[in-house]
Amino acid sequence: MKIKEIKIENYRGIKNIQKIHLSNFTSIVGRNDSGKSIVLNAVASFLNIKDYPVTYYDFNELESPIIIECSFEKVNISEILEAKIKTKIKKADGLEEFLVDILIE
Repeated sequence: MKIKEIKIENYRGIKNIQKIHLSNFTSIVGRNDSGKSIVLNAVASFLNIKDYPVTYYDFNELESPIIIECSFEKVNISEILEAKIKTKIKKADGLEEFLVDILIE
């Protein structure tokens, strides 16, 4: 899976809802103190709240909740792996069996 869109509201320097659409090659650029790290920290908290907890200081307004939403796009991992591995393992050598062995439904 890959993240397709991020919505952030009331998190650090972001007061109103911000939607960020992502593609395969999205760059986050801007001047110093324009919010680039805020976006990355929001994604880190969404994906791993244990190591990147939300604290009192992350609220833009204490009366409102922080909202971080990520929309995901399902990617066929089998096709990606096959494309990467088939240069090393040929079908005659058991490429299909290898992929079945390493992939979990």
